[in-house]
Amino acid sequence: MSSRILVVDDEPDTLMLLFDLLSREGYKIDVASIKQEALDKIKKRKTQLVLIDILMDEADGRELAKEIRETHGKDEIKLIYVSVMDREKFEEKYGKGDIKELDISDYIHKPFNNKEFLKIVEETLSRC
Repeated sequence: MSSRILVVDDEPDTLMLLFDLLSREGYKIDVASIKQEALDKIKKRKTQLVLIDILMDEADGRELAKEIRETHGKDEIKLIYVSVMDREKFEEKYGKGDIKELDISDYIHKPFNNKEFLKIVEETLSRC
């Protein structure tokens, strides 16, 4: 059985890129562009990994990560942040403990190398 991944980003081009990239690797992909849509899709289907854009118009990805953690705990679903904001700026803005507190598996800076991105996804899913 192939893993199900939810990609959450408010940029249609990014959603399409990640959908195509991950689909070619055999993953089952869902996409969402707003927080509530993402939460609804997680309720409907068993999702192993959520890739979350931090900077979205409707709500920041941290809010989504917090809601997922409140509902599903830390073992059921893995989370990875994918953002144009580099990790150092993120930690300056939100604190170094935020990623650990929400048990974020990794932080991927956009733009990214596709092979490195896929390796991180594969390694994260291997821990499910």
